[in-house]
Amino acid sequence: MRRFAPWVMLTILFMTICTAGFAVQPTIKAVKVDAAPVIDGDLSDACWQQAPSVKEFFFPADGANAAEPTTVWLCYDSKNIYMAFHCKDSQPEKIMAQQKKRGGSLNTDDWVGFDLDCFGKYTHISWFDVSAGGVQVESLQTGNASKIEWKGDWNATAKRVPNGYVVEFAIPWDILQYDASRTSMGIAFIRRHARLDQWWWAPNVGPNSDARNFYLWDGLDLPKPHNAPQMMAYGLFGTGEGNSARRVGLDMKYALTPSLTSVLTMNPDFRNIEQSVDSVDFSYNERYLPDSRPFFQEGTNHFPGSNIYYTRRIKDIDTGLSVSGRTGDYGIAAMHTEQFGEEHHNVVQLSRQWGDHTWAWLCGIESHTPKVNNHVGYFVMNQVVAGKGDSEIKASASYATAGSPSDQGRSYAANIHNRDRPRKLGFYLSHTIVEPDYNPYLGLVGDKGVRSTSLSLSTYDDFSKGALTEWYAGIDMWNVDTMSGSLFSDGIDISGGVDFRNGTGAYLDAGVSQREANHDRNLSFNYYWGGRDLYRNGGVTADVGKLANGDHLAWKVWQGWQISQKLSIQGSYEYARIKEPSPEAFSAKQLVTSLVYDIDNERTLSGRVISRKGNANLYLAYRQRVRSGTDAYVIFGDPNADDTRNVFTLKLIRMF
Repeated sequence: MRRFAPWVMLTILFMTICTAGFAVQPTIKAVKVDAAPVIDGDLSDACWQQAPSVKEFFFPADGANAAEPTTVWLCYDSKNIYMAFHCKDSQPEKIMAQQKKRGGSLNTDDWVGFDLDCFGKYTHISWFDVSAGGVQVESLQTGNASKIEWKGDWNATAKRVPNGYVVEFAIPWDILQYDASRTSMGIAFIRRHARLDQWWWAPNVGPNSDARNFYLWDGLDLPKPHNAPQMMAYGLFGTGEGNSARRVGLDMKYALTPSLTSVLTMNPDFRNIEQSVDSVDFSYNERYLPDSRPFFQEGTNHFPGSNIYYTRRIKDIDTGLSVSGRTGDYGIAAMHTEQFGEEHHNVVQLSRQWGDHTWAWLCGIESHTPKVNNHVGYFVMNQVVAGKGDSEIKASASYATAGSPSDQGRSYAANIHNRDRPRKLGFYLSHTIVEPDYNPYLGLVGDKGVRSTSLSLSTYDDFSKGALTEWYAGIDMWNVDTMSGSLFSDGIDISGGVDFRNGTGAYLDAGVSQREANHDRNLSFNYYWGGRDLYRNGGVTADVGKLANGDHLAWKVWQGWQISQKLSIQGSYEYARIKEPSPEAFSAKQLVTSLVYDIDNERTLSGRVISRKGNANLYLAYRQRVRSGTDAYVIFGDPNADDTRNVFTLKLIRMF
């Protein structure tokens, strides 16, 4: 395939443009109560008689009414937000509640929750979910570190009743960022029904869960926050294989204002206690991996993305200081890290939103090591250019410069896209220029010295009834030239998939491309089963074709088993190879077996064996992640090693 003309993409693009009305935001009156409810799953508390209620829930894909009745009550006092859900179910014996661990995935369970837009800016939404079994999961504006007390604790209880289940919430104001002078917030409620595999919302937020469609929770008398510093210390002690580790560190957090948080770290631990296992398959570019350090998780919504700020590039540091949050219409993020005598990094980002149609970000980064003096400047603007509501069309443009002070390279990007909607054609058209000398030291950057144009078209549909829950299809086309005008790569990729209500599904992808001298073609297939079961799900994937000028084959199979209520096993095997004459020729196999024994909701024994390259790495761990008190990890082995290491590590984390 040779390059396609940009005017062809533009013709297809403008054929998709349409407009629609945008509804007036519904309102819930804020009711402040004198007597707080007891969070026990009993709805007899007097406050629920005072509180306004919501009963109309919708399936957002088509606006259909929820198949099962739900009622939610909402009130507050000077300490907490209170909420109660009564979820009726025509088959209560089939309510699912498999997850046991705080913060675990609830994808296979029945659960309820709510989203809160504290600043009325339709971004940086906090959300709180509770399963029918009482397991709590949250995502806060300030960050999502694993230590519960550091992130911010809250209370909830779920109780089974003859016709369904009841959940009560108490969310302390102290764990939220907000402007105490405001009298309103955006709020929406959600119920996940596992048996029907549906999400129901109140109000109808539309297929994109648009925060502009939230209820306006109006008439609030917000309390002034009680700012107090939080300190979290850890100690790490290890022995084995001739090495002994002694490491201690401290993180301190303080709210400078109700919406602006500062964090100080000293000697943070870079290692991830329960790290994900990367695939052995081939990739032309570096893969992204998450960062678990609390210091870098704090305020992530306000810091720049991994294209210029990939925090795993900052490894061992001695100290760091950051400030993030909002002040008025501005989002602010600033960070400094220091490894004494070796390197330091400074990051500053300022963002601004005008109404609900215009957003802008301005960022600067400076990194210094004995061999590197790197500076980055970055500007992005997003603008709604047509349409309303779910039919909006947005445009975005960015400019970045990065490198040494005397040798700066530049990157330019522009795109235009619409919002995905069922049975409508979605598009994403972009054009990017990355100069050869563009080099953000902390950034994840793909190909350099290229000009690229790409177009993606997609459509899907969700179903509230029947065996099929969703289907989707898409096509991606791209053309990448070198700065001199010669072809670097181009290609086309077609994909589609179906998901069934019984938990099975399939995905198919086919593509052809060329990348300089490489003529690639690939056919991928994925089939999975047990998707509605947390422990017994499985699947198989297969990729075949030509990659990097060699015959390519990769496949993976995985399966989970639940041995008992407390014991589960997950196993996966994958194989990948590229044959000669490819310069990237390789062959790799990987077998991963994981075992988890849940002692209780806060204590877990786990083990993992990774067999790769003829070696086996055995890793055993005890995890104690408590609501308050000391989190503890006892580890045998090293999860990052190629083979088993006879090393024992104890890590203790505690708030002060």
